[in-house]
Amino acid sequence: MDYYRVLDKLSIKNRWFLGKIYSKNKKANVYDYCTVHNKILKEKIIVDISHKGDALDFTMSFFDVPIINERTAQLFSLDEVELIPVKVNDSNENYFVLLIRQEVDCVDEEKSGFNLWEPNNKIRPDLAGKYKSFYKMVLDPKKTNGIRIFRIKDYSIVLVVDKDIKKKLQQAKVSGIEFKKLT
Repeated sequence: MDYYRVLDKLSIKNRWFLGKIYSKNKKANVYDYCTVHNKILKEKIIVDISHKGDALDFTMSFFDVPIINERTAQLFSLDEVELIPVKVNDSNENYFVLLIRQEVDCVDEEKSGFNLWEPNNKIRPDLAGKYKSFYKMVLDPKKTNGIRIFRIKDYSIVLVVDKDIKKKLQQAKVSGIEFKKLT
């Protein structure tokens, strides 16, 4: 099975860019929307347009939080993702945060190139031994257990889909999205 990293297609001319996620009462914790968790998020969330331009079907806001429109949301199974309504300021269309339900430990460390957070790091000592960055990421499909959409364990900023979901998104001509093969 082939797997692909989902990326925001930044090369589109005259496209919009989305900014920070927040709530009316206080700034929302962006990590609640880009990591896998079992919390039920009840706050009404808002995202600003940080650079005006053409609206896209798929956009990453700050910290690579995926924001999708209603047409794109219909392409996903609610068994695999959670759709959290988000108000995009200056837009009348319905949008959702695409919250991923699964995290998978499937990096092929022998074929990948990466750096780990070091013990006693002054900035993030809590992340010692976890992935800090990748210059080459390769997944071992045998470790995915057939999961179709997930985030990478210990590096949850990465959103991964299988070839079937990739094909479905491409056939629907979802704007704003691109893929990088990881297997």
